[in-house]
Amino acid sequence: MSKRTTFTTISPLPSGISRQVVLDFLHNHEAMIDLNPLVVERHPLPTPPVHCPEDERQCTWWSMTDKISYMPGVKSDLTYTAAFQDLKDGIRTHCYAPMGTHIRERWSLGGTLPGEPKQPMELGLGAPSQGLYIREDVEDNLERH
Repeated sequence: MSKRTTFTTISPLPSGISRQVVLDFLHNHEAMIDLNPLVVERHPLPTPPVHCPEDERQCTWWSMTDKISYMPGVKSDLTYTAAFQDLKDGIRTHCYAPMGTHIRERWSLGGTLPGEPKQPMELGLGAPSQGLYIREDVEDNLERH
């Protein structure tokens, strides 16, 4: 039995920020990992882990440890691996957490700056009609055996 959850978040960016600055940040794996306040440790992996599927062999791999609070006064470390793939318009990640949890995320840069041709807008997302934004698409799969 498995449970799948998906959602999309749109985050408008401040005016004056350039497309290249955003893409450079999205491609900075350490900076992206450090956005997660639960992460207490991170290490690049020299080779993909044994569970790595063939289509993720060319990705950059990381091992991360989160500090999780289960209830007041009860904390534990949770270590997992993740694949990072830089894309032309952002980044894609795939986290392999314990207990069969797989989290696939994609952060992409969208929108237009003054003087650029308008991009077609996807209905129902709430993306701004002008300016840049980051689109985060998340798919969370929990495999229960």
